[in-house]
Parts: sequence; structure tokens; C-alpha cells
Amino acid sequence: MASSIRLLTASSLFFALVACGGGSSSSASSGFTADSSAAFTEALVNGEGIQAAPSSLPSWAPDPSGSGADVKMAINPLPASSCVTASPITVDGQGVSHVTWTYTNCVGPEGGTINGTRAISFVQDPNNANAMDYTIVPNITISNGTRTWTIQGGTRSLVVDSSTSTTTITVRNMTATLSNSADPTFNATYTWSRDMTADWSVAGVYKLWGTFSFQNSASDRGPVTGSISQGDPLTWATGCCHPESGTVTLTRVNSGATATAQFSQPCGTLLLSWGNGNTATKTLLCPN
Repeated sequence: MASSIRLLTASSLFFALVACGGGSSSSASSGFTADSSAAFTEALVNGEGIQAAPSSLPSWAPDPSGSGADVKMAINPLPASSCVTASPITVDGQGVSHVTWTYTNCVGPEGGTINGTRAISFVQDPNNANAMDYTIVPNITISNGTRTWTIQGGTRSLVVDSSTSTTTITVRNMTATLSNSADPTFNATYTWSRDMTADWSVAGVYKLWGTFSFQNSASDRGPVTGSISQGDPLTWATGCCHPESGTVTLTRVNSGATATAQFSQPCGTLLLSWGNGNTATKTLLCPN
């Protein structure tokens, strides 16, 4: 029987974003809606801040406090699952360690079958004796009904600094393509990049800020950029899979349209504003 997992920066992102303009959208507005604002925000937080149990940390994960809790989100570990296996760790001639996660018929919480690999390399930072550098390269397919997502290309790099309890997150040109067997003429390419900082210096609290961008080739709405200020970071606390505070600001580059998404309590509350004074409140659910 296939096991259910949550593949970060993959299935949750695409299911959300296809729903808010992932297909052809020649008649779409150049602004935001409540659904699109929420979808871009949810895709970001699902990719960068899912709460995971410390017991799910792989054996190679950095763990300066010895508890696992400090860095559980900084490296985006997966829930323990029988459908995910890890290769033996190897060390190359440059002293870089390598491990590969393999997904075999995993099932995401939104549905879909996940197969493929994530190649992970890690080494002590050459400029900081207290930091470890990680590079993650995906080669994943997600099939759901007639749709297939292929995530291949781009890199996710992390610098985890145990002395400052911070992680620098750099995502460059992470790319996915979407095809639909029911419509062979349809093809879309999704590309996203991120420059973010995570802070886990306070026990039980995880903060995230920085900038990001997203592009969908099948949409006429153009690229979307976003930012989270260090003064109002997304903040996770024990007991909630979503941030309990913090604001995401979104901008459509072509039109200049903006939207904001502010997290609040109780867990999963998202306060949205866009356009000329439009507001809405949505509730994000935690994964099963």
C-alpha cells in the first residue's frame, strides 16, 4: 500500500497555483483575488515552514542543540514514510557528503502519486566553521488524474549556522512543467526563486523573511514577486503548522497590482487585502 507524505515545494504548491491561474488565462484580470492571494501565500509557507516532528529528522541533519527541534524546518525534512528511502551517505574527493532520497508511489495529501528523487549534498561551509552548506536538486514527477507535474531543474541551497541559529535559503530557477493527457496541446512551465533567512534562535519559535518570485508561462498575468520584512516576519510556534503572525506582500510585475496576506490566530487564519479596499479571511488547514 502506498504511503501518504507531504512533498514540500511540490504537490501543495502546484495544486494551489493551478487553481488560481495555472492553466490558460487569457481573460483573467491583471490583479489579485482572495483565492489567488491565498494560493501564492500558502504555496510559500508550505514550501518553507511546515512543522515536522523532531523524530522525522534524517540521520545527517544538523542538530546543534541535540533535540532536533532547532532545525527541523530549516532543512525541510519529510515525515517518516515507508515510501521514502535514503541511500547510504557517500563522501567524494572534495569532502562533500551525498545522499539521495527516493520516492516510490508516495501519495500526497492533495492526492497524486509521487515518484523520483531528491539529491542532497552537504559540507562544512568553507568560510564559517559553525555552518553547514546544503544543496538539494529534485527530479520528481507527480501524477494526478490526467495531469502530470515534472519537477526537474533548479537548486535549493541552505547555509545552516549553528552559532547564530539562522539559515540562509537560496532557491534558483526551480522549475516544473505541467502536462495534461486529456489536452495534449497544453503545456505550462512554472519557475520560482527565493532569497530568504530563517531564524530559530528562540526555542519553539521559527521566523522567516526575505523575497521570492514566481512565473507561470501559461498565464498572461505575468510574474509575481513577494516579500516578507524582517520587522514583521512569518512566525511559527509550537502547536500550529502555519505561521501565527507575519505579513506577505505580493505584487504582479506587469500591472503593479498588489495584495497582502497577514497571518493571525487561531492557527491557519489568513487575513487578505487586495485591489481597492477588498478584504477577506480564509482558514488554511494543516496536512493530515
